[in-house]
Amino acid sequence: MSVGPIHAEREHGFGVVEIIVSMFLLTVMALALLPLITQALQASIANSTLATATQLVVREMEDMRSLGSQCAALATAAAAHRAVFDPAGQPLKSAIDPIVCPAASALPATVSVHVSVTDVRADRLVAEATTLVLVTG
Repeated sequence: MSVGPIHAEREHGFGVVEIIVSMFLLTVMALALLPLITQALQASIANSTLATATQLVVREMEDMRSLGSQCAALATAAAAHRAVFDPAGQPLKSAIDPIVCPAASALPATVSVHVSVTDVRADRLVAEATTLVLVTG
């Protein structure tokens, strides 16, 4: 006759109480991380909007520089607006401030080109930049 622990055969595996407690703890941890995940998602959307707006500003600046050195061509191009959508679907619109051409006697000269991009839905400025372009005519 062997004398040993009688309870040993009944203590294999996890009981229902242990499983319920572990599920409760996992739920509490998941709920604690939910605000962090939400905040990270909002920051990611804001960063993608800013990146798209910055790319639009750079593209507008490059287009203005590529027009050459004729002030009239720059002034005409400044009147056009571009509209794009960022990866989150936010509509963005670019605008170039009107260009004032210098008098013919003051040429060659530089003109200031100011490009801004706004979020159409929120009506807020997202990105802007200013550069000088040499004009000879």
